[in-house]
Amino acid sequence: MAAVFLHYEQGSAPFTCKIKTELGLAEALEKFRTKYRKKHGQEPPPLEALGHNDATWRALPAKTDVFLTEGKARERPKPKPKPPPPKPPPPPKETAPPALVARLLKRAEKQTAEKSYRSARGVYEALLQAGATERATRGLATVDLKRGAHADALKQFEGLWKTYKKLGDAFDCGRCLASLNRNQLAIEMFRRATKDESLMEDACVALARAQLREGRGQEACATCELVLKKNPQHCGATVAY
Repeated sequence: MAAVFLHYEQGSAPFTCKIKTELGLAEALEKFRTKYRKKHGQEPPPLEALGHNDATWRALPAKTDVFLTEGKARERPKPKPKPPPPKPPPPPKETAPPALVARLLKRAEKQTAEKSYRSARGVYEALLQAGATERATRGLATVDLKRGAHADALKQFEGLWKTYKKLGDAFDCGRCLASLNRNQLAIEMFRRATKDESLMEDACVALARAQLREGRGQEACATCELVLKKNPQHCGATVAY
């Protein structure tokens, strides 16, 4: 295959090199740029061989002189916009009869308080089958949390948080995560829960404990100060001192 001479004579750093036409025009120009950088220690401007395409380039006779000129920089194709994330499905509608739900909830809550967790789970599962999705799921998660099945409880509370976005579920997610020693994620959940005024004090104390376990003592002190300003008598707010 023939080899030709490529010349760039514009600018303050002219350059000439010999390149085989078998490479094709685009590859030849890229090789010229590589040799130019090696010679001058700098990037050449965008270059083009006017009047040549790949076919005419490959047909050039040996030792032809080809003069390169400065061309326009290649425009990078614009990235396609990412499609919007799909909307989450709406929360399932509760279809259980209200009177039945109230009666069974009262029974399950009493059993949970008495630590009859197996019986309580059975009632909550019956509620779930009857269509009381949110309250039954939360009840099952609470039973699992109280009996120490933190991984099972976490799955339930995470599903509730994603579906209903209730800060109480975020707080309970944090409790499960902290019990599993996943303190960084627990911190994120406790921070969310502090936005609920009714949860703020307990969530801050739980947050401070998780921060201490992560070695973030100064942050834990600042978190406890938030509670003490609001309630100087809070028994857990001195955890960081």
